[in-house]
Amino acid sequence: MANPMAVENVLETPVDQLDYRHRDETFVEPGMTALEVYRAMTSYNPLFLRVAFRIRDALCRLVGIESIGGFSTGDLPRTVAAGNKLDFFDVHSISDDELVLYSDDRHLTVVVALQLDRETGLRQKLSITTSVKTKEFLGRIYMLPVKPAHGIIVRGMLDSIS
Repeated sequence: MANPMAVENVLETPVDQLDYRHRDETFVEPGMTALEVYRAMTSYNPLFLRVAFRIRDALCRLVGIESIGGFSTGDLPRTVAAGNKLDFFDVHSISDDELVLYSDDRHLTVVVALQLDRETGLRQKLSITTSVKTKEFLGRIYMLPVKPAHGIIVRGMLDSIS
């Protein structure tokens, strides 16, 4: 069951007390909304990512963690509101310039924030920040393979849209 208060707890946690934090940025076409950026980022899933999600789901089922299935490859609703689902995330908040997503499970809470800064009419900067707070030993174990892979995956997604 999604817990919106878990997002607030993670967002209020000082950076040095998070169990994981990653931030990356790129430039995207002017006029794109945060939802359009998310749709573009998740529209292509390379084989290695699809396999990684399958392995993740198989291992997580063994310990009673819900399967997530991966990204929907761009087949997303045209409009989204707080409380809706986007892939395996719950939508915490959304505007044209910001999309805050989260997943709250027994082992961890993850918050992903996509923020657009409309610098000029020719470009806008996209920043994506992922923050994780683990809740138990299983969460810390879960993050062992995620930490080194996450930045590489996000960079690949950003490179695909910039």
